[in-house]
Amino acid sequence: MTLPRLAFFPAPRTGELLYSVFARHARWDSAGPKATMQTLFGVPGAIASIDLPNRLSALEGRLPDGLTIDALIDGHTLAPYYCAFLPAEVRGAIRNAMRGDGGNLHLISGMAAFRLARVTRLRFCPDCLPEMVDRWGSGHWRRDHQLPSVLVCPTHGTVLRASTVDVSTGNRHGFIAATRSCCPPDAPPVTHAPSDAEGEVLLRLARASAALLDRGDVGPVDFDEVTAFYRGELRLRGLMRSRLKVDQVALGEAFAARFGTVLGRFPGLAKAGRGQGEWLATLARRQRKAAHPLEHLLMRDLLGSRERQADPCGPGPWLCRNPLADHHGQLVVNDLRIYRNRQASVAVFSCGCGYRYTRSISAAGELGRCRFKEFGPLLRPALADLVAAGATLRSVANRLGVDPKTVASLAAELSIDTTWSIRPSTRATRPLAAAASPPAKSRSTRRTKPGPRRDWRRLDDDLAERVGRAAARVRSFAPPAQVTAASLERELLGRRGWIGKRRDKLPRTIAAIDGHAEALGAFQLRRVDYSIARMVADRQPLKPWAVMRSAGVRSDMLVMIQQRIAAYDQLDAARQSA
Repeated sequence: MTLPRLAFFPAPRTGELLYSVFARHARWDSAGPKATMQTLFGVPGAIASIDLPNRLSALEGRLPDGLTIDALIDGHTLAPYYCAFLPAEVRGAIRNAMRGDGGNLHLISGMAAFRLARVTRLRFCPDCLPEMVDRWGSGHWRRDHQLPSVLVCPTHGTVLRASTVDVSTGNRHGFIAATRSCCPPDAPPVTHAPSDAEGEVLLRLARASAALLDRGDVGPVDFDEVTAFYRGELRLRGLMRSRLKVDQVALGEAFAARFGTVLGRFPGLAKAGRGQGEWLATLARRQRKAAHPLEHLLMRDLLGSRERQADPCGPGPWLCRNPLADHHGQLVVNDLRIYRNRQASVAVFSCGCGYRYTRSISAAGELGRCRFKEFGPLLRPALADLVAAGATLRSVANRLGVDPKTVASLAAELSIDTTWSIRPSTRATRPLAAAASPPAKSRSTRRTKPGPRRDWRRLDDDLAERVGRAAARVRSFAPPAQVTAASLERELLGRRGWIGKRRDKLPRTIAAIDGHAEALGAFQLRRVDYSIARMVADRQPLKPWAVMRSAGVRSDMLVMIQQRIAAYDQLDAARQSA
């Protein structure tokens, strides 16, 4: 059915909500709500919507010259706000649904699952209303005032007031204009009076929310891009444990320090930590579904408040150093993982060809030299061809960019038969310039003043006695570290491998180390107990999956974690009863 051209349609004001434009048309029409709906949309029972109105295609060709449906959607609805962080195909589906009968519009946009409820009771600013009357002769509803993340006016910083117009109750099928009768001076505030610090945060959030309305179509955005953006920003601000793991504890602490009690004003987002929907932790992980725009704004506000740390590895992609690959020396590596190693960090670069190398990162952020870690599938055929061609060990080492001993080890691992020997040559080597000079007088290798020989038995007794204290120190580390032979050697001597190479000379020490070494299951149990104690200290709910992730253990330990939580609950109940 083709509807006649509208006899009158008010020119939308800057920042005016489309609901308000329709309300001013209804005041001019004065034929009643159903007649107005019939005139505008051809359906007398159409529902008046604040945020994402639909059936807008009924206005096509009936608006004043220069005014289009897209201009109304972009400039006078809340669609740009709700679409700001959604993929392009979802934004297109929302726009089509707004042109049509709406259908499952709130399901498409994800609004139906958001923890933060939509605004259904229109809001106004007591400072804006008289200014509107002075400028235009009447008031109107500002669209930024109707955003769920806006509690104070972005212009004046005044706490917004709740009008008497609630579209979820008795005003579903009519448009009501912003007048003094529905915006009385004694209207209740939408939130209690904030402190100066809270008011500053609320004003910052209000202005960031209003800015989303003016951005319009932000271009192609998908969940993978959002994930990569947050991961990169969190890493540059020291909030990542590795390339893929977020330091959730540090992130939660930084979030609490940044926003304090402000989140209590937004039901559903009262806490950013675990056990309260975990929206912050979810947002920092891989994006799989739509998140409320306020969650994105809070995360970006936090990231913007922290100083960027110098990125020692620089932005990717990084060089591939595989001498066997056609892309050797090109910026094709996109996989970077950083893990902690005592006082320093190690960056692991992994190329799609299978080649991996590492670079150490000192506490000062300085990069160490590149160290080969793995060649990948290109090594076996290349090494077999070189061996078959009779290449020498040193020439192959130069070809692969590693030392000869590493080449021999790689050949042995791949079960490639070679005639190479890594034993030192018996032929003496000297500089060519010295060949013509007379041979120097041979020097006896006999030690003229031999020092005292090492008393291995005494050393063995001393180290064996100290192993227990070293194990106690390792067990006292927080977060827990596994008591292993390597960790005990580091505590005893400040290095690893020295004792293991002298097993026959230090039998008591080896036996003591084996006796104090910790099995993996026992270490994981200590990690679980540590995580439970920390979550209790932070007043976080003890949920098995949350303890599992905090402890860094696998899901096959969930039953054991449930038992440990139950044991703690029983102990806590006994303490309280006592």
